[in-house]
Amino acid sequence: MVVVLTLTLGLAVSFSLYPRPSAPAEAPVAPSSEAYRASVKGILDGFDGAYASSSSDLAKLAAVEQALSRLLALTVPGEERGIHLAAATALNQMAQGLRGASGALERGTKALEAARAGAPWLE
Repeated sequence: MVVVLTLTLGLAVSFSLYPRPSAPAEAPVAPSSEAYRASVKGILDGFDGAYASSSSDLAKLAAVEQALSRLLALTVPGEERGIHLAAATALNQMAQGLRGASGALERGTKALEAARAGAPWLE
């Protein structure tokens, strides 16, 4: 009798310690290309104004980091991954340049211009 009770208690404890499998979480739904493009255009247009009106490197860095943060928060449709990566990489290089990395600001600026040239909807 003691053996049966011990086994029952052991099984009850072991089942209570292991998590029960749950339903898999649904993957986020990517927005349409049109919605994504409108968001990116809005982010980069706002960035252009903030960057151009900045009078110090610190203010420019804040504009770059804000644009990068907003860009990285977006869910990206599969067909737009290339432009998203190019724009994010360019902004990151610009931020590094504004923090003092030699030549990074120029490389980032050129890369952002190239990304825009490759996506006529950003013009």
